[in-house]
Amino acid sequence: MRKQVRDVSAEAMKKLSAYDWPGNIRELRNIMERAVMLTTGMIITSEAVQLPDEPSAASGDLSEMTFRDAQAQFEAAYFRALLAKAGGNKQKASALAEVDRTTLYDHLRKLGLGRIMGG
Repeated sequence: MRKQVRDVSAEAMKKLSAYDWPGNIRELRNIMERAVMLTTGMIITSEAVQLPDEPSAASGDLSEMTFRDAQAQFEAAYFRALLAKAGGNKQKASALAEVDRTTLYDHLRKLGLGRIMGG
């Protein structure tokens, strides 16, 4: 994913250690890949670690969500990953997404990511 993730926070590690892990190593790999995608900094946080038994929209049954909620969830993950790939550079992120910078800023504001992403 070409990200500069270097560590896992103590809280995230505690969360991972407490999980029962009914699946195999692929389950752990998938969860960690998703955590890396959702991480915007260099450290994977507890919030980025989304376990299957958590009652969160990100790990829930899509059929239980409204279309708007599912779309917002996807867009938030997409723009976080996009900005991470661009190293936080919004101009580069807009080029990667093939949208103008104003459109990118509008999406970040709509999703409540403007402040998180430094703008």
